[in-house]
Amino acid sequence: MKLLIFTFLSFIFSFNSFSQECKDSCKIEVPKIIARESKKENGTILNVLSDCPVQSYEITIKNRWGQTLFTSKDPSKKFDCKIIEGPSDYHMCLIEGVYCNGKKYKIEQPLYIH
Repeated sequence: MKLLIFTFLSFIFSFNSFSQECKDSCKIEVPKIIARESKKENGTILNVLSDCPVQSYEITIKNRWGQTLFTSKDPSKKFDCKIIEGPSDYHMCLIEGVYCNGKKYKIEQPLYIH
């Protein structure tokens, strides 16, 4: 029974965190919508997922006027949209860095926070 629970927990943690395998082709997934009033646990957190480890990583969240609201170089540090006050609005999410295989990545996409 302990082995079954450990296996289940290991699967959950490996699925939600950065994978340890370095592949030739890697990708990063970034949500496009976050709800400040989410009732789900961690529903207000921007979770960036990668299928490969990264050598470097930097995320920046800016409002529509270009003001930086959040920045981090630590992939484990999460952005909680509850810090943003005011009406629902579009923000810009910029993520750049280098995958474990040496390939650079840059993602710039709108992020709707409501």
